Amino acid sequence: DWAEDSTAAGYEKTVHLAEEFGCPTDQGADGMLACLREKDAQELVTSWYADFYPVIDGDVLPQLPSVAYQQGAFKQADVILGSDENEGYMFFVDGSPGFSVDTE
Repeated sequence: DWAEDSTAAGYEKTVHLAEEFGCPTDQGADGMLACLREKDAQELVTSWYADFYPVIDGDVLPQLPSVAYQQGAFKQADVILGSDENEGYMFFVDGSPGFSVDTE
């Protein structure tokens, strides 16, 4: 089953993240998010780890994804999946400088 955070727990985790990256925490969510958006995304991903879980806010996430799935309350769409051996061959070998059929 999915985990979730309360709004308060999600906010506290955001405060901690903002503090770690030197962002102001006394300007509310808008100030923290504006500062965090200016940070390098790769730095955020590689230098920070925390358990951020979805916050069921009634707007973006109206309910737990597992509940939405059980109730059929999600966008149902046809999906085609597949793969094959050497799938990217024609993109990376033929016509790419430095690559040929004989290149490993």
